[in-house]
Amino acid sequence: MSGEPLANGRREIYTLDVGQADAHAIITEDGTLNLIDADEAAVGDELDTVLAGRSTPETESEHIPIETFVLTHIHDDHAGGVEELYDHGYEIQNVVEPDAHRYKLCDSDTEKSEKGVSPLVWETYDRQLEEHDPETIRQVSGGDLLTPDSDIQVLAPPDEPETVSFTSPVTGRKNTLKPTGANANSLAFKTEDEQSMLFMGDVEDTGGLNGESWLMSQHDNEQSDVNLDADVLVLSHHGSNNATSEEFLDRVDPEAALVSSGLHNKHTSENPHDAHPHDATLKHLHDQDVDVYWTVGHGTLRTELDSNGVRPEPTTDFDTTDAADLAALKYYCREHDVSPERIAALTPDHLPEDTPEWAADAAPMLVETTEEIVDEAITDAETVEDLRQTLTPTPDAHDQLHETVQADREEHVTTKADVRRNKEAYFDAVERERDYERLPLHTRLRANLPKRFGGIEHPLTDVPSPEEIDGPRKVEEVSRAVQHQPAAKQRAKGEIVIDTQLREAEEATDTAVNDAHTRDTLCQHLRATPGAHQDFLYAIETPDAHNANKSEKDLSDLLAQTNETQPERSTDRTHKQDSSIGL
Repeated sequence: MSGEPLANGRREIYTLDVGQADAHAIITEDGTLNLIDADEAAVGDELDTVLAGRSTPETESEHIPIETFVLTHIHDDHAGGVEELYDHGYEIQNVVEPDAHRYKLCDSDTEKSEKGVSPLVWETYDRQLEEHDPETIRQVSGGDLLTPDSDIQVLAPPDEPETVSFTSPVTGRKNTLKPTGANANSLAFKTEDEQSMLFMGDVEDTGGLNGESWLMSQHDNEQSDVNLDADVLVLSHHGSNNATSEEFLDRVDPEAALVSSGLHNKHTSENPHDAHPHDATLKHLHDQDVDVYWTVGHGTLRTELDSNGVRPEPTTDFDTTDAADLAALKYYCREHDVSPERIAALTPDHLPEDTPEWAADAAPMLVETTEEIVDEAITDAETVEDLRQTLTPTPDAHDQLHETVQADREEHVTTKADVRRNKEAYFDAVERERDYERLPLHTRLRANLPKRFGGIEHPLTDVPSPEEIDGPRKVEEVSRAVQHQPAAKQRAKGEIVIDTQLREAEEATDTAVNDAHTRDTLCQHLRATPGAHQDFLYAIETPDAHNANKSEKDLSDLLAQTNETQPERSTDRTHKQDSSIGL
């Protein structure tokens, strides 16, 4: 496949947006593709996106080779996508797995024995792997290199097949790490260049599992080679509160943390909104001022380790990395089923009642009023559609902007309805004036000189005089862009837009949004072009109004078609005339 080569002298790490699962692609300096874990559904599509436009080698079976597939542990959300990879055109060459001595298979009948590995999941994984026919399958544990020719150090699980005893670095008590649970005995390893990145798999600690505590004990042991210090931390178990303790973060001391999970995952605490990443984990990260990148909002993340000040690069426009923001957004977005990427700002009133107080108090994206949300959305948007998508998840902000523009239109724009009302008022005043002139003289005198003649109320007291009315302006004086429906609405009905003023209003609307920074400046820009107000009001309520149905059957195309066909018709007519006179 032709395109930009995979080998570019940099080590690129992609944390793929695969929902409630894990998958990380590593492209080495020499262009080798490697993969850590593979979810059940999305890994193939995400890899396709990462490699789009880049030159990739092919195997004999015309698949893209994955040089090494690293399986951190045998669970579906990490191992279930092996078949998906092959069907998507990828072929695994070599496999690295955690040492099988650190796992225990569940009872095949009950599948509930001591948190071991499900025989069904193991068998499915083995069967799917056979299709790839890898050259090697290696099992590794703490102290090994991830691959023989790499510098990636494996930190966990322990290299002993039996239960490991150690002293908890937090409590000072004796603890054990049993060779049974898949999560507690997950592979953990660190890759280093100018910067370093620590992958924790699903290593757990609470509930007597003690995987994280064992790692900390090795880090604290002067005779151990384990060093947890890293610039970037891939959070264990999708940000679960059964890992990533404050003590663990003290030892890692990361600048950034990455978390892969799905918005509507079911791993909640007692609070139904508190799913992965759990509040406790986000609070620990917030307290230690760690930037947090969440695939739900940031999408697939690209990280390079060969430069100073490493910063993961999101593939979306979602820019907050504050843990308090992410906690607040988790609550709001789960409540309203909306992507965090679409939220520009929130007020405290928008948040569910059970939002943790620390997040509501500390989240930078929270503002005092809805007006601030609207103005920030206008500042960031480039088109009406951008603005609509940003404000739709916040209904009161959306409605407020609509009301503001509608009020500005009513104040500054003369519409066909205004002309009609003006004409009616004018002729009503004229008719009343004529009626008054037909009154007897003594009646008019009593109305005009009440003190002298005893007085009566003037019959035209509540009626505007002709001087107070602009006059019977004609409808033709109102721009067509104001008289007619917006261009987008006409296209939606299958009509052809032949009025250049309507299309100018459509373009002016997007320009106004792009140039404005507040509601007031937006309205000022809309006033400059007849019809822009009504076009905006239609587009802000209609998804993709300016792009949908835009086959461009408009005036410019009709003129072009006419110019193309006109010479042919003239030629045909001339030919017929020549034939008729026998020349």
